Amino acid sequence: MCASPSHSDYLSAFRQRSATCAAMLELSQAQAESVRKDDYTELLSLLDQKQGLLDDVARATREQAEVWRSWADQRDRFTADERLQCERELARIEELLAQLLREEQAGTDLLTERRRATQRELALLNRGVRVREAYGDAGGSPRHFSIDL
Repeated sequence: MCASPSHSDYLSAFRQRSATCAAMLELSQAQAESVRKDDYTELLSLLDQKQGLLDDVARATREQAEVWRSWADQRDRFTADERLQCERELARIEELLAQLLREEQAGTDLLTERRRATQRELALLNRGVRVREAYGDAGGSPRHFSIDL
């Protein structure tokens, strides 16, 4: 039978997750700025970095499954100070995740508005093409007239 995780195991896992959440929040904020600047090269790089962090979270969750699974049952065996340290980290994780969720929603809203604006512009261009076609000018060369005086 495996020994129960120690206080330092819990605190280490919680601090690692907290640091990852903070890094994810920073990347999410930078992502929104890249969208506002129309810097899609930077955006792709940021998305790649975010995917790396998500992969790290998945790996850590697998490796530390017992820590995350057993905290609720095991926390009462620690001193009040040890519990408080862990609970503060967990509260920090929750706050970071809440901020991240708000940031991601704002980013989704921004991208949705950008998509709608692009669709509106394309619809206007399409109408312009149809008007030109209706009047027999399918984009041929411009007609030049000269007046001989």
